[in-house]
Amino acid sequence: VLDWKFLDLRKVGDGRMLGFVGGVGVLNSGFVGSASLRAESRRAVLARKRVDLRMVLSPEKSSSVEEPKKESKLISRTPEWAALKKHATEDIPLTNIKELLEDEERNNEMLVDYDDIYLDFTRQRANRKTLDLLFQLAEKANLKEKISGMVSGEKINITEDRAVLHTALRAAKGEKVIVDGVNVVDEVHGVLDRIKVRIRIVLMWLSSCCLNV
Repeated sequence: VLDWKFLDLRKVGDGRMLGFVGGVGVLNSGFVGSASLRAESRRAVLARKRVDLRMVLSPEKSSSVEEPKKESKLISRTPEWAALKKHATEDIPLTNIKELLEDEERNNEMLVDYDDIYLDFTRQRANRKTLDLLFQLAEKANLKEKISGMVSGEKINITEDRAVLHTALRAAKGEKVIVDGVNVVDEVHGVLDRIKVRIRIVLMWLSSCCLNV
């Protein structure tokens, strides 16, 4: 009966792993010795220790076992990004502003008027295809969902696992942005109120100094 404690893995000249179990060599998942000894040795080792014979495979064979690749979360690894990049490097350099401005349909698509905000993109080196590719990229990035998540206090910053609170810093008193059960708008305005108090104290001190002078 083979004793597992006598297992000794060693590298041989060609880089493969050679194991010695009770004096019996194991090379590339095969045992050196007679056929009966090989069978008995393999059954004994597997039964007692559930040996994974891949550990004695050659480096070349073990590297052939590939783990499934995880899908990258980077937007720059998406086909939509690649299409936009190709368009920007191959199509856009062939255009010029003068010719683009002559396209009235294109100009109308580059003008946006919303909630008293007027945006004019007509003088950008972009065409209708550029807009289509940008919208496809935004859809791939789930931009609408992320905007909603930012406003509602979801932890959309995946690298730091935290909420993006730019909107909370600009929110009026009484508004709510809940993060981990806490309305952070109240905390923001609490800090702003303390800043105002300190500013008043400094201004009062400066005013009294000036009057005394």
